[in-house]
Amino acid sequence: MSASPFVAELRQVGVVAVIRAASSEAAVELAQALVAGGVTGIEITYSTPDCARAIARCRALLPAACVGVGTVLTLDQLAAAVDAGARFAVSPHTD
Repeated sequence: MSASPFVAELRQVGVVAVIRAASSEAAVELAQALVAGGVTGIEITYSTPDCARAIARCRALLPAACVGVGTVLTLDQLAAAVDAGARFAVSPHTD
């Protein structure tokens, strides 16, 4: 059985860096440095202020990166991240 296109992309990425930054601007700068260094899997956590904005900026500036969201606690957070362009989501729990 072959993997879905997304699972195949994650296998190609190999490593996903988790970013917890003090600001959305810092998160974008970290993501840019990671991609410049060859790490294209990026997860920006909701502990980062204005997380959805950071995701949207990364998607616009880093089209080759696989950008997702972490620490998703609510459906509203998930919806905002998806609207911002998140390719995947990580949650510590679900209700």
